[in-house]
Amino acid sequence: MTALTDMLKRNKGMLAACIVFAAAVLRVAFAGRFAFFIDELHAMNFTRGALVQAMRLLPETPGTAPLDYALVNLLQRVSLSEFWMRLPYALAGAWSVYLTCTLGARWFGRAHGLAASGMLALSAAHIYYSQSIRCYSLNILFMLLAAHAFDRLVNDDNPRGAGVRLALYSFLAAMNQFFALIPLGFLMIAGFALAGTRSGPADLRRARISWLCASGAALALAFALCWKLILLPKSLGVFRESGTVLSLAVQAVRAVAMFPSFTNVLINVFILVLAVAGLVYLAERRPQLLAVLAAFLILPAPLILFQEMRLKSGVQLRHFIFMAPFYFLAASSGLMLAAGFLSRFALKCRGLGWARTNWLTRDGWIVALCAWIGLSLAASTGAHFTRDYEQRGEPDFRPDWREAARRIADLTSPRDTLVAAGIGNGPWRYCLDFYLERNHEQRRWIPVDDIEQFRSAHPGGAVRFVYFDLPVRYHRDFTGATRAFRIRRINPFITLMTPVDHGRDARALREQFERFAYLTAPPQDFGIYSQSWTDLGIAARWLGDLPRAQEMQEHAVQSAESSALNLIFDEIRAREELGETYLRQK
Repeated sequence: MTALTDMLKRNKGMLAACIVFAAAVLRVAFAGRFAFFIDELHAMNFTRGALVQAMRLLPETPGTAPLDYALVNLLQRVSLSEFWMRLPYALAGAWSVYLTCTLGARWFGRAHGLAASGMLALSAAHIYYSQSIRCYSLNILFMLLAAHAFDRLVNDDNPRGAGVRLALYSFLAAMNQFFALIPLGFLMIAGFALAGTRSGPADLRRARISWLCASGAALALAFALCWKLILLPKSLGVFRESGTVLSLAVQAVRAVAMFPSFTNVLINVFILVLAVAGLVYLAERRPQLLAVLAAFLILPAPLILFQEMRLKSGVQLRHFIFMAPFYFLAASSGLMLAAGFLSRFALKCRGLGWARTNWLTRDGWIVALCAWIGLSLAASTGAHFTRDYEQRGEPDFRPDWREAARRIADLTSPRDTLVAAGIGNGPWRYCLDFYLERNHEQRRWIPVDDIEQFRSAHPGGAVRFVYFDLPVRYHRDFTGATRAFRIRRINPFITLMTPVDHGRDARALREQFERFAYLTAPPQDFGIYSQSWTDLGIAARWLGDLPRAQEMQEHAVQSAESSALNLIFDEIRAREELGETYLRQK
């Protein structure tokens, strides 16, 4: 073990290069392996066309920052391949690993930087968001660049260059994701406190404070440019109870603990304990450095939880992912503490005669712990790439649209007309249509309400229902539906339903489908989107179940109030009146 530790000490630069190279391979080489998911295609859809037009559409997607959409718009001008669109985000992820290594070496020492960057390189969560056309990977990069510039501004004797970089990176981070305003705002406050404690000439202290003010002004400018977008109510259309503060805090801790692995609970808990131990150690020995880490790790959490309570959208991993590098830096400090404790324990065992030799030195324990963590995370990362597509990362919303489009093209013909129905059928239909068009497969889509018009214009046309579902929330029972439809499961999220009797009139066909949607819905916990509540309410009215219809309407209104993306009330009332008219006619 001594020879191994000596060799690693002599080759820390080579080890750092290997870590960064491995991070780049894991993020770049597999960037095009998986199909786009709904949020990626949503961003691509909104940013097509001229850049100015894309910026004008930002108010229709609340919470979206301009730099994020501008980059997506520019990338689409070159290619729409998965690899090309995700390449900048994958490179940003690899660069973040390098910056974590250098920042850890500057704050703690080279061993800390290597340990933290190694954990980040193999982090399943960081790999996941480095392969997504979202703002999160770039946001992590800008946060680390700002932390580097902040460290040099506060500690070095030439604050001008660091001050300019801090202001620039802070502005870019805020324009890329509005959540960056929270930790960077706390970072500026910590900077004012630290600048006064540093020794040096009065001119140097004034220069540091001036550049901190300039960086704060850059954040204020970003807020001033985008305040309408920041303050717009945002929701995912998800209707959930807000929950207690304690339950949300537990969800937040669980989300942060998932940074290393999506599947290995043991290694997640171990690294969480190391991070807490590292923060406690810093509170005792290096409170000034703790103030900087707290700006990224601790202080933003209450504000994020307050936002989640207000929106009733639940705690989500992606809202905390910017903390990942700083979380692993705190864990690296805890790892060194654990290695020191184990070496002292081994030495004590030797003194008591429980062991004849000192099993491992402190450096040996560091290598052993890093090896165990690295192997565990490598196994978890392998599972991340090899498990079923729907079980990766955020499994609820990541069906394989590429494969689904291929199967639907095989099971239908260009003469068929597809009816999109079910949960979130508008955005999900666009995802499916994107891959159909890319495969040169043209299909006509109509909403459920247009079946009558379609049948009158195309009396011999074939209608097929594409039903979008959310199986992670419940299991839909298709028992009894096979007599009306031929059911083909495309994947757990998508079902192709072909009416058995193509000759039925449009009204009967539509009633048949609404009856299927109503009777196969679970008795509770169905309300994911107000569209779904409204569809169930209409079906209930058609079937004469007025109490059930009233219950569905109340849920639809509540869900619509929580989201600017859901049905407007006029449309809800119009569809209800349509159902009542049909019921009276019966």
